Amino acid sequence: MLELIDIRKRYGKSKSDVLESVNLCIRDGTILGLAGLNGAGKTTTIKIASGVLTPNRGKVLIDGVDLFTDRMTAIRNVGWIPENENFDTSYRALDLMCYYCGIYGLSRNQALTKSSELLRLVGLERSMNQRLSKFSFGMKKRFMVAASMIADPGNILLDEPFNGLDPEGFRFLNRMILNAKKQGKGLLVSSHILTELSEIADSIAIMHRGRIIRILEKKELLREGSKVIRLRLDKQNNRVVDLLSEFGEVSIQKDMIVIFNPEVDNSGIDRVSQKLRENGYEVAECRISFERLEDQFFRIIEEYDKGNINF
Repeated sequence: MLELIDIRKRYGKSKSDVLESVNLCIRDGTILGLAGLNGAGKTTTIKIASGVLTPNRGKVLIDGVDLFTDRMTAIRNVGWIPENENFDTSYRALDLMCYYCGIYGLSRNQALTKSSELLRLVGLERSMNQRLSKFSFGMKKRFMVAASMIADPGNILLDEPFNGLDPEGFRFLNRMILNAKKQGKGLLVSSHILTELSEIADSIAIMHRGRIIRILEKKELLREGSKVIRLRLDKQNNRVVDLLSEFGEVSIQKDMIVIFNPEVDNSGIDRVSQKLRENGYEVAECRISFERLEDQFFRIIEEYDKGNINF
């Protein structure tokens, strides 16, 4: 089990915190998703949990061991898979893996055996003598997975693991994550795309502006959402929110406008389109559908920004 307790992080002489009172618990045999917009603090959180960064305040407990007072004991039971490569690509895969094994105290023969086993496990047996500079993005990701498994850690941290992967790489990593869960490991998986997380996570912590503002449990991830109206217009601005407020709770989400809890049904949806056209908007799409997880995500963030979510 991995716990983050009251974590606060501030960089340099900045007057504002990157992370503010972050509390998370990743239990054995579970997958906790960490979702947020770019810049929300997900990567900083994972780097602190892995011991790469030190917080200004707070504790990280790895199976009950304090990461910052007994680092050598704690660090052996956590594996970190960063979003991008963090190794020297001039090395051959097998050589660098053996070097990593040596850091964990394995002899040369033990390191060679262990490295070969791990590289085969992630599907790199034919490439282990190639230089990492020749690896594709997906192959580099597999190498990082192998490196994170040297000590067979009980806790695994993955930062935006699916970014840039082709379908084969996605299937491999998805399968690896689920297998690790079956083995009783605790996993923290960050992403800014909720659909990726909802398929594998037991719960999802929503991070915004350096804080955990909501945790969605599995039952909330699986339930069918309430009805919403989705609109696509030739232009969108804050005036649209005022125009449509009589029909429900209005939210601007990227290139779509969503009305939650609409007060019109399928037969009355023409009233929405008509009002927009009367006010100079061209309606490209107007339909009733069900609320998606992304909608829920943006609603939670908007409620926080409006001051409607308290801690």
